[in-house]
Amino acid sequence: MDGVYYLQQKRNAHANMSIAEEWFYHMGKPKKLHSNDTAVPHIDPYPIDYLVNGDLNICSNDTFLLMLYPIRFNDREMRDLLRSAIPQGIVIDGKTVNRLFVIAVDDNDRMGYRQVIEEKKQFHDILISRHNDSYYSVPLSVWDGLIWARDHCHYSAYVGKFDPDAIIMLGNLIGFLLYAPTQRLYGGKAIYNYLKSRTGDNVLWTVPFDYPEKKRVDFISGPAVIMTLDVVDYLVTGAEFEPFFAVAADDLMAGAILSRIGISPKELSRNGCPFMIWRMGRWKNYTQLPNCFAVYHDVKNISTFREIIAYYGERIYQSVV
Repeated sequence: MDGVYYLQQKRNAHANMSIAEEWFYHMGKPKKLHSNDTAVPHIDPYPIDYLVNGDLNICSNDTFLLMLYPIRFNDREMRDLLRSAIPQGIVIDGKTVNRLFVIAVDDNDRMGYRQVIEEKKQFHDILISRHNDSYYSVPLSVWDGLIWARDHCHYSAYVGKFDPDAIIMLGNLIGFLLYAPTQRLYGGKAIYNYLKSRTGDNVLWTVPFDYPEKKRVDFISGPAVIMTLDVVDYLVTGAEFEPFFAVAADDLMAGAILSRIGISPKELSRNGCPFMIWRMGRWKNYTQLPNCFAVYHDVKNISTFREIIAYYGERIYQSVV
């Protein structure tokens, strides 16, 4: 039990003790992999509710969904577009939606820090994650967002992690969630991959050659991951028990962590409606998409993103699910 207490204090006093106890029961004391493969960097999430975010107040008693957007520092234009498309506190079908950007800023980047602080003061919708801003370190931003959600948005029904290059049809998304489980939900578009050893110089989505397990991992595709609050806590606490955290693979690692506690991905679908569509092949033409999708992913060109938002207009906020 001392180990459970230590884990709770290390993470945050808001941690659910019963969830920590469940992890210790299944996994024993956390054991990290000390690898001899120095080519594969180890990203160990360390979510901490930093003092710099003490004035952040996003959620309310009636928040239904908190949308977390880990986003790069230089993507200010995209943040402003998302602010326009997803107004803070918008109410859809009687359900309140809140939005939070998570931006990484290195402590040594004084100019970048000042710029983010100014934007934060203007919009009050930014969580600062104190580490270098790189593709490799996105999982650190994701986990900082999750820990903040657990501690400051505990009345909400759902927390969603979204990629900035995904068009979100908010009305349909709420329509999906109105019929979704309210506990132990880890949902979206279910896919799979493998924890695989590094080959050559590629270190993304790989584990060291001496990683003790080689296994298939079922997980929710990263552009839109929906979780209930208990699953957020399982994930935050469970990161302590994962032997090795693969670089730039927060979605894969989320599936790997939750599988150890018996939480499996759930494909969110209803009445034959696809939850997520990738912008490729037959779906490249956004004017031909089915009416009931919730997420349209891989719109990386901001002009195209703006064009699609304008095309759908008020339909973004209407549900046909």
